[in-house]
Amino acid sequence: LWASLLATVLLNVLLRRELRPLAALSHAVQRYDPLVPASAPMGTARAELEPIERSVRDLGQRLAQRVITERAFTAHAAHALRTPLAGIDAQLAMAHKEAPPELRPRLERTRQAATRLSHVMQALLGMFRSGVEPQRRVFTLADILAPLSFGELQLSLSDDG
Repeated sequence: LWASLLATVLLNVLLRRELRPLAALSHAVQRYDPLVPASAPMGTARAELEPIERSVRDLGQRLAQRVITERAFTAHAAHALRTPLAGIDAQLAMAHKEAPPELRPRLERTRQAATRLSHVMQALLGMFRSGVEPQRRVFTLADILAPLSFGELQLSLSDDG
């Protein structure tokens, strides 16, 4: 009985010692932020864990490159869209001024939509210039559509899950 108890305790200690490098790698991967290269897991104590560590670093580098590329594209797109949106707004203002009275409400709604899109572009530019990560939150379609005006068009939303 004592021998089996001693063997169990000894095996438990040896097993924990063997698993310690795997636990350390797991914690290093959890702390890894691909946009901060210095946080990459480095120097595992076990040779058999080296391929996993290398794969995690490579995946992180590819992910970071993709994020950087997407940020650059979005910033460029926001800049590229800002001028055409200003031109559209100017053209809509002129069309509104020259349009017959029955077309003016429709042109005004179109101009308001173009203005909202311009605000989105400005927000994108501000976000990318600030370097602050976006804060994600859950919302419903009703939350987004509530402040929008659709004139005679009526929307009904159902919660079909």
